[in-house]
Amino acid sequence: FASRELNAQMAALATIEALNQSVLDTAADAIIGFEPDGYITLINPAGCRIFGLEAHDIIGSMMERLLPDVTVERITRFMQEGVMVSGSSGRTERFDTHGMRNGGVMFPAEVALGLLDTADGPRLTCISRDQSEKKMAEDQLRLFNRALECSANGVVIVDLSYPWLPVIYANKAIQVVLLLLLVIRSLVVGMGGLQGLELGIQLPQ
Repeated sequence: FASRELNAQMAALATIEALNQSVLDTAADAIIGFEPDGYITLINPAGCRIFGLEAHDIIGSMMERLLPDVTVERITRFMQEGVMVSGSSGRTERFDTHGMRNGGVMFPAEVALGLLDTADGPRLTCISRDQSEKKMAEDQLRLFNRALECSANGVVIVDLSYPWLPVIYANKAIQVVLLLLLVIRSLVVGMGGLQGLELGIQLPQ
C-alpha cells in the first residue's frame, strides 16, 4: 500500500512538472528564474528568442546582462519593499525598462518581478515582454496626431458604428472653420437673415 501511495505521489509530481514545463515552453514572454544575488538559473525558449542568446549562454549570467536596470541593489530592495501579494508571503513589482539583446542592442521592455518565500528559500522570477512593436505603434500614432493637428485643412472623424455618428476627433483647423461659421450666422441673424440667403451661405443649425 505504501509503495502504491508513493508511486501515486511521484506520478502527481511528474504531472505538475510536465505542466510547468509546458507553460515555460509555450509562453510568449521571457520567463527568467534567478537568485537573490542576481545569477540566472532558468530561462524559457521565448526568453532566448527575445534576448538573442542560447540558454547555456544565459544561465549563470547576471540579470544585468539582460536587463541592465535589474541590479543586485534593485533585487535586494524589491525583496524588502516590493508590493505584498494578498494571501501569501510573496511580493511583486512591475515597471518599464530596457532590455539588452545579443550584440548590445537595446529594446523597450515591460518587466514584472515576483518573489515567493518557500521552505527551500526565496524563489525569484522575472517575466519580461518586448515592447518594441507597441512603442513603434504609439510613436506612429503620435506622429499621425501631430500631422492632423498641424494640417491647414479641417479634419473630422466620426464613428460609423453608431447611427448618430458621434464625432471622436476634430482638429484645430475644423474648430476654427466652425467658429467662423457661427460668427457669420450670428451676423446674418442680426441683419434679418435675408443677406445670408442672398449670399448662398449654408449656415449651421
